Amino acid sequence: MEVSLFKFLSDSKFEKVTEYDYDTTTELTLPVYEDDVKDRYLVLGYENGTIGKVPVREIMRFEDYRPYSRYGGSRLLFAAIASDADGIISVTEEDKTSHRTMVRVDTLANIDRCRLADAGCRVFNEGIATRTLQYEIAPAAGLPVVKNILDRDSRTLGFPLATMAPDITDQLRQWGIKDNG
Repeated sequence: MEVSLFKFLSDSKFEKVTEYDYDTTTELTLPVYEDDVKDRYLVLGYENGTIGKVPVREIMRFEDYRPYSRYGGSRLLFAAIASDADGIISVTEEDKTSHRTMVRVDTLANIDRCRLADAGCRVFNEGIATRTLQYEIAPAAGLPVVKNILDRDSRTLGFPLATMAPDITDQLRQWGIKDNG
């Protein structure tokens, strides 16, 4: 059962509401269900490569229909609700002459919690990616398939999407990651 909605507004604002309002200025509306409140996180992926992980139960304490500030230092690319057992897929463009599309998956348990107004953390070193292209949630049940790109060292962006093994590529495709080649 849906208990709330998280609205991402322009000007780096956020609002928790109880009913969908069809507001055309909202950038994204995310439903929150009863099971999400217990031990799940609002996962936020930003263009600069940072990932925020905010406990849903903390956000549920926010007053309804009141705008709150959220991190605004980079454009929000992604928002979802997930558990610590799930992973987050980061798709980036390598900062080298070839500009390869790189992919890595990081277990959410390895990402520090933060507040809604915080930037979160970076799973790879600053300066090695030209830009972040996409994020997706990788459900925990599928993580063994992508173990070769899971929880890599921060000095790497992962592996080139174009040259990955077919089983990994197939799993990524199921999660919404597509090779442009």
